[in-house]
Amino acid sequence: MKKKPFVWPGKIVDLVMTSLFRRPATVRYPAEPLPMPERFRGMLLYFASQCTGCKLCMRDCPADAITIRKVGERRYEAVIDRGRCIMCAQCVDVCLKKALAISPNVELAQTRRDLLRVVFPEKLLDRGEPKAPPVASNSADGPARVGGEGGGS
Repeated sequence: MKKKPFVWPGKIVDLVMTSLFRRPATVRYPAEPLPMPERFRGMLLYFASQCTGCKLCMRDCPADAITIRKVGERRYEAVIDRGRCIMCAQCVDVCLKKALAISPNVELAQTRRDLLRVVFPEKLLDRGEPKAPPVASNSADGPARVGGEGGGS
C-alpha cells in the first residue's frame, strides 16, 4: 500500500483566500443579459423585400434548413427550420442581395418542434424583429431600398 503525500494546510487556505476575492465565473442568466461577442452567429433572419429568388442560399445550406418559395410577382418567402439550422452563416455569405442576416439572439428554445419552422416575413413582422439593413440599389430608378416590408413588393 502506497503512502499518500502530505498536503500542507497552508496551501489550501491560500487557495480559499484567493478565490474569495475573485469574480464568479458564471453569468446570472436570465436575470442579467447574456453578453455576446460582436460577430456571434445566432438566429437567422430573412428580408423578403431584398430577395430576388436566386435560391443560392438553399443550394449552399449544408443542413437543408432554408426553403425559398415564390408567392407572387417578384415576391418570395422563406421557410427556415431553426431545428435543422447549424448557424454556420454560409447562406448569409452567399446571398448577393443581403436578404439574409444573422442576429445575436440566442434564445431559440421551443416546447414543440413545429414552432422551430418559421415562415418569413409574416412571423418576423408579427414578433417585431429588427428591420433589414439598407442595401444600395444597382439600378438608376431611385435611392437605396430598405427591407422589412411585409411580403416584399
